[in-house]
Amino acid sequence: MLLEWQEEWGVGDATLDGTHKVFITLLNKTIMAQEDTFEMAFRTLVEQTREHFAYEEQQLLSLGVVSAKRHRAEHRVILTEMDGYRIKALGGDVGLVHHYLTQLLPERFRKHTKTMDMDLALHI
Repeated sequence: MLLEWQEEWGVGDATLDGTHKVFITLLNKTIMAQEDTFEMAFRTLVEQTREHFAYEEQQLLSLGVVSAKRHRAEHRVILTEMDGYRIKALGGDVGLVHHYLTQLLPERFRKHTKTMDMDLALHI
C-alpha cells in the first residue's frame, strides 16, 4: 500500500512539510523497489530521514523548545527501528520488512508529524 500526501499531515512550515513529502516519495520508492534496487532505496530512505531529523534537532535546540529531549529520543527510536529493519531485509525477511514499510512506519510517521513536528512548527 503506497502513501499519498494528505494535507492534514501538514504542520504549517514549508521546509518541514516539503521534507515530509520527500519522505513519502522515498518510502513509496522503497516499497515498489525490485530486489536488486531495494537495499539502495531503503538506505536512501534512512539517510534522508537521518538528515531531516538532524535539521529538526538543530531547530529544536536553537529555538529552545521545551520538548526537545523527548523529540530527539523519538528520533533515536525511529532510526534504530529503521536500521533494524534494513538489517532484517538484508537477511531476507521480506514479509516482515514489507509489513513495517507499508503499515508500521506510515503510522509512526503520521503520529510523529501530528504531535512532535506540529509542536516544533509552532515555534518556528
